[in-house]
Amino acid sequence: MTQGRPDPQRLAVLRQLRAQAEETARVLAEALGVIRMERQREQEKLVNLHGFIAHYRHELDAIQRVGAAWVRVREVRSFISRLEDAEVAQQAEIQRVAGLLEDKTRAWASARQREKAFDMLIAQQESLAAAFVRKQELDALQEWNLNVATNFTTSGSGRDEMP
Repeated sequence: MTQGRPDPQRLAVLRQLRAQAEETARVLAEALGVIRMERQREQEKLVNLHGFIAHYRHELDAIQRVGAAWVRVREVRSFISRLEDAEVAQQAEIQRVAGLLEDKTRAWASARQREKAFDMLIAQQESLAAAFVRKQELDALQEWNLNVATNFTTSGSGRDEMP
């Protein structure tokens, strides 16, 4: 690119890069939606586990009050223990999904930032092109004015010489 002269190829490349950044942001936004739904499902699973744990703890209290067989008490305690293990695993899964959501959110924000940067660069190139066109028009107008003034001066001196 020469000094002050816009480069149409640069503008085309910037527009192409901007379109790619926009597509990347769109894909990441869709992925974010999927991950948010996954996080919601995982949180619902955790709520269900909490409900099961509370239910079987009440059942354990009830069978201990009535003096049920120790085998039944042991089975319920074992089941509650497995539910608590599942609860810990579910919390870990929620943390994993939350980390994935954070990563995708950062990637989406970065893609949007690139998209806006390309918007700014495109605007600068378009402004440069418009300024170049205005300068060419001004130069052409000044040249025309100079020619008119030269023709006027030349033709004006010819009038004085006429009889």
